Amino acid sequence: MTVVDTTADREALLQFLQQGHYYQFLSLASRHLIACPDDSQIALLAVREYLNLGLIGPARELMQSISSPQTDAQAELAEVASALTNLPDGQIPWSQRHSMFERNVAALRDRNYDVCEIVDRWHDRREDFQLYQDRSQVDQVRMRFGESTWAWIPFFGHHKLVSDAQDLPEDIGTLCPGPYLFDGLDLGHFFARVYDKTVDTFLGYSCPLYVVEPDAALLALVLHLQDWSTLLADERVYIFTGEHCTKQLRDLWDNHPDLPLPTQVRSLSQFSPRSNPGAVQVTEEVLACREKAVSESLAGLNSRYDKCDLDYWSNRFDQALNSMGEPLRVLAGVSIHTTFLQYSMRDTKRAIESLGHRCLVLQESTNHETIGPLTYHQAIRDFRPDVFLSLDHMRAEFGNILPRSLPVLTWDQDQLPHVFTDNNMRAVSKHDFLVGYSKDRWVNAGCDARQFLNARVPTCPEQFAGQPLTAEESKKYACDLSYVSHASQTPKQFHDEERRHYEDPAVRSILDCMYEITPEILAKFTTMHSEAPYVILDEAQRRSGITIRDDALHQRLLGWYLWRLRDRIYRHEALAWAATWAQQYNREFRIYGRGWDAHPTLSPFAAGPAENGRELLCIYRASKINLQLMPAGFIHQRALDGLSAGGFFITRLAPDDLKGITLRKMCQRLHTLGLDSTEKLYAEQDTELRELMATYFDMPIGTLPRVTVPLSTLQHRLEVSYPDEMFPQFREIVFDSPDSFAQMANRFIDEVATRDQITHTFREVVVNHFSYRASVSTFLNAMATYLRTVAT
Repeated sequence: MTVVDTTADREALLQFLQQGHYYQFLSLASRHLIACPDDSQIALLAVREYLNLGLIGPARELMQSISSPQTDAQAELAEVASALTNLPDGQIPWSQRHSMFERNVAALRDRNYDVCEIVDRWHDRREDFQLYQDRSQVDQVRMRFGESTWAWIPFFGHHKLVSDAQDLPEDIGTLCPGPYLFDGLDLGHFFARVYDKTVDTFLGYSCPLYVVEPDAALLALVLHLQDWSTLLADERVYIFTGEHCTKQLRDLWDNHPDLPLPTQVRSLSQFSPRSNPGAVQVTEEVLACREKAVSESLAGLNSRYDKCDLDYWSNRFDQALNSMGEPLRVLAGVSIHTTFLQYSMRDTKRAIESLGHRCLVLQESTNHETIGPLTYHQAIRDFRPDVFLSLDHMRAEFGNILPRSLPVLTWDQDQLPHVFTDNNMRAVSKHDFLVGYSKDRWVNAGCDARQFLNARVPTCPEQFAGQPLTAEESKKYACDLSYVSHASQTPKQFHDEERRHYEDPAVRSILDCMYEITPEILAKFTTMHSEAPYVILDEAQRRSGITIRDDALHQRLLGWYLWRLRDRIYRHEALAWAATWAQQYNREFRIYGRGWDAHPTLSPFAAGPAENGRELLCIYRASKINLQLMPAGFIHQRALDGLSAGGFFITRLAPDDLKGITLRKMCQRLHTLGLDSTEKLYAEQDTELRELMATYFDMPIGTLPRVTVPLSTLQHRLEVSYPDEMFPQFREIVFDSPDSFAQMANRFIDEVATRDQITHTFREVVVNHFSYRASVSTFLNAMATYLRTVAT
């Protein structure tokens, strides 16, 4: 909307008209004529434009206000007056929009809103508003100010086009934008646009949208103009109206501490008094109150838990694990906006309870809330946990949530880069314990090796040992090849998303360069080869002439951007091979998960999301071949679940999947040679050792890896079981090229007996070695052993 004051330049008005911008002309002319009511030329031109738009009533009214036209304009005035004779005024009765208003009100009433004030205020003030629709089918609304002054609100124009041209909040387009607070709605177009842009932005998350409108008649006006029956039925939309609207908003936030506060307040009302106190003031006051409440609550919890020293925790774990004291109380939190993590937590809880301990898992109660600090604190006070269990997140990431002396067990299931940030590592205390498959990174960060247990992600055989498929299930889910994942984001989409995080043109330039050269360089490596990121970053710096000197940025580019980019390439490249194979051999290929229906090339294979539980079991069993595409390795929950269900899998080569046997042979050779230091390892010229090292590091014989792996790290890696040593015939199901995939798929489609034999063998391994119950028991006992060693 263009805004001018009452002394608007008359020539600018005429220029708008000459350029054909009749909306802008009429919007500004109405203001100009308030300041200059005797400007008959502008008035007459405005009458003509109203007439052209079919707005006869406003044209006729304006005609009547032209009291003394110039002589040369009298003939034109008479001509226009004649054109207006006997034409209907074009005003649309509000009764024509009553059914839409009723639908909107019903949606609010169904959510237990008290709609009386909206209905009553509209009844009282309906005559203060006039509705017209021009020849472009655009609604135009006039509001009466005082006794007889009518003005277009919020302006005269194509309101939706103006709204569409306005900048959206900067964080729209990110995974978790908002929340937003709207002080007024204008005619509702911008609010509706923000609503549409914030639906299901990340695994079901949709941010809250708050609206305060002191004048209930203005809210009622919008409800006559917009069919919002679906929008208003959405529980994430909170609307407060009337004199006490901001107080009602404050009460909502006070009573629901898990509702996140707005990151932005948008004022959209320019023609009515605003609430007192204002929306911004209330938001700031509630934020300050929350921060104070959290600080005081955490201080109380710290006071309680600081009384429990390491001796206490050592005794507590020993007694609970040896049935000599109360069972352990394990508190956990997991978001509903995750894929397999929430199901992993479900199975972990089941395992903890099967071992005789107690477990409380916190989750959001709606798709637009977060688990706030005060909710965690209340659970800690009531449940009195002995350990806090977290999946993929360290203590530091919980900020003001956890008491400093409460033991934390973090289970790093995905080897995610954000786990090993400098901030996380600095915050590690003696009460922390990490389980995962990254002990080398833990030790290299200077952390105590005793606080880390190398372990694989397990499965829950009970969850996938269901009854045989019915004939209907077999028919519904039968296919030649299937893949289950929500990782539908393409490499390009990830790159674009990451690029938006940076304003520095130099960073964007080097990101673009890395993205461009990554496929070229990966062609010389296996996709997830540990050397590849360093080569890509070095080459990008050389080609762009830009040197990254910031250590944090350097680590993010290596540890996050290139890791994630290669992850997407690793998956989507293999899926492209599968799609080509399916088309070439007329095979049925299905991809289950969110977002695949919008994929630029793989959408023909999209089969929609798969529900965890029975539906996944059906997919695994009914598919002749299941795909495992996990850069972290074959031994991951997705494959373990599928194997537990009795599914047959093939997998793309991951960095360490075929290195377990080699690693053990290499470490045995080290022991035989008496090599007890990293320096001796890399200086040793023993032929057998050099050959084993070349195989393990994927390097030519005699070439050392770019990043020297300490001897202690190699020994830590021995603590983990590898698929090539755990699963007989594992090499038979590994591919790493389009040709090897096609050959393998064709073979196993035909060799049913071999498929069945491998499936049976692999399932036995999973049930015996990778169950949640066995893993959780190992975790708790390892933590108890650690606490025993550090207790005084």
